[in-house]
Parts: sequence; structure tokens; C-alpha cells
Amino acid sequence: MILAVINDLFFQAKIEGAARAEEAVCLALGGEEEIDAVLLEQNPDVLFVDLGVSTLDALALIRKLKHSVSTKDIPLLAFTHHVREDLLREAKEAGADLVLPKSVFNQRLNELIRYYKKTPQK
Repeated sequence: MILAVINDLFFQAKIEGAARAEEAVCLALGGEEEIDAVLLEQNPDVLFVDLGVSTLDALALIRKLKHSVSTKDIPLLAFTHHVREDLLREAKEAGADLVLPKSVFNQRLNELIRYYKKTPQK
């Protein structure tokens, strides 16, 4: 399962569509309480975090997830709307395993899903 932290509905639909094409399940959330509740119940294969999400502090969320015993080993990929080297660097410093400009993330989306998904879901 892919957990996407995003509140851009267009890009959310793109991620969900790519997940379906790769026979993966995607759950898209935008609020920290929702994310915490899901992580208590499930162990996602990968976390996709939009650094431009407006409903929470994405960098603080990355730090929290990467310092938690229960979530630190889940691969976390962060992306941002524009090529902002400062924000990409801060995300890497916060603990993101991979940081990409949104355009590159978009181009490699299916490849990333195939790489990180553990088991197909139908």
C-alpha cells in the first residue's frame, strides 16, 4: 500500500491512477491525524510526501516519521511543485530517503510504485 500525503486533487488522481495501473493500493491523505490513524492500523510499503501540502508542515511530518521506531524504516519519497533546491535539501536533512522535483517524480511515478510495492493488490 502506498500512503500519499497530498492535497492537490489533480496530482492525487494521477498517483491513484498510476497505483491502479501497477496493481497497488494508494491511500491519499492530507491531515496529520488521519495519517497517524492509518499508520497505527497499517504498514505502508512507501510514503509519498508532497512538500507543498498546505494542510500540515511536511518537513515536521518527515522528521516525526523518520524518528519513530514504528515508521522509520518505511521508505519516504518527498517531492515539491518547483525545483526548489533549498526545500529538497531540507527534506533530505529531515530524513526523506529520496527527494525529487515534482516533474521528475511525475515522470518516474510508475517505476517508483513498481519498485516500492511489496505485494500486488487486486
